[in-house]
Amino acid sequence: MAIIRPSADLITGWSSTGAALYTEVDETTASDTDNISASSAGQIARVQLGATTDPGNDNDHVLRYRATGDGDRGLIVRVLETGQAPGIVTSKQPWRSQPQVPVGIDWNNPLTRRLRVAINPGSKTPPVDSTGRKMVWNAAPSQATCRFGLMHQGNGSTAYATLANSPELDAPSALTCFSIWLGDPSGDYYGGDNARIIMAGKSWKYGRYSAVGGSGSGNLTKQVFTLTGIADYLEATYSIASRIETSVAVSINGTSLKFYRSGGLVESKTISASRSQTGSNLVYMAASGITEVWKDSALIALVWDRELSGAEIASLSDNPWQIFKPRQRISYFDAPKLIATQTKTAGEIGAGYGGTIALSSGEAANITDYSKLAVEVAST
Repeated sequence: MAIIRPSADLITGWSSTGAALYTEVDETTASDTDNISASSAGQIARVQLGATTDPGNDNDHVLRYRATGDGDRGLIVRVLETGQAPGIVTSKQPWRSQPQVPVGIDWNNPLTRRLRVAINPGSKTPPVDSTGRKMVWNAAPSQATCRFGLMHQGNGSTAYATLANSPELDAPSALTCFSIWLGDPSGDYYGGDNARIIMAGKSWKYGRYSAVGGSGSGNLTKQVFTLTGIADYLEATYSIASRIETSVAVSINGTSLKFYRSGGLVESKTISASRSQTGSNLVYMAASGITEVWKDSALIALVWDRELSGAEIASLSDNPWQIFKPRQRISYFDAPKLIATQTKTAGEIGAGYGGTIALSSGEAANITDYSKLAVEVAST
């Protein structure tokens, strides 16, 4: 005799309120009238399946049970056959770690509104956003040129990776750049700065905007936002630890510049009107035709042409992978087939009740494998 402990939602209409799942099921004769003690009032702890014919019916199998009731609850008994139909439950769950398969952007997530660039090496993103504008398509540093990080898993053969020939992005009136990085304190690239996200303006090799940068030869410690060229920038005063996964973001809105670290606002600066953007230039993630560098390992890089709120940046810092399409989780289970059922009211049970479920010829014919029969009982 088999025993099953199915979830209540596997059978339509079945309520598990007050349910007592069996600890034991015996196959015995229908004449066996041993008391079946309940785990608590009105519940069933043990059920017997008889193998003899019920004299009053033309049946082959009889379910015989006895309950101890408290007069307040009724009883539901079901006979099931297990292992007959594999059940499938699908659900959508946001990513909590970097996708290792090609996935697209979840445009239903409010965080992706006006998202223009998404770089997550190892996962391709759509070539256009929800409004039809171009986006980076698999703009990934070579796996062989990275030192650390889940993103590249490279062999560290060189000090930096390259990003080149990415789509253009119109310079907006507001902008947010976000990345998660693992900084390496050794080595530097051209100019002595360890750059993280390079967005080069059309007339500037090192860009109009740089979400994250470095200060000092070989020291990846500062967050930098360039304004009108490599010699004109504003730098955060706080430090960023090397070789520690850190989320960093920069937002600009008119003359307001904000630096974020680990999801929190850490510094604000004001840009003079003469140095604020005019919207006339193009902004790139690694300028077209120019080889820029992306030092060390960044797990993700995102650019919006709007200023994200502090709450949005905090949410991204907690889980940046939520911007990608939710993964579909498929759960398989052994879906039981319902053979027979019986319901008794509390009044019928009273202080004690002994009864049977006599399987009809049709119910018996619906059984494929008697060895897989199981019983489920609950109080109503």
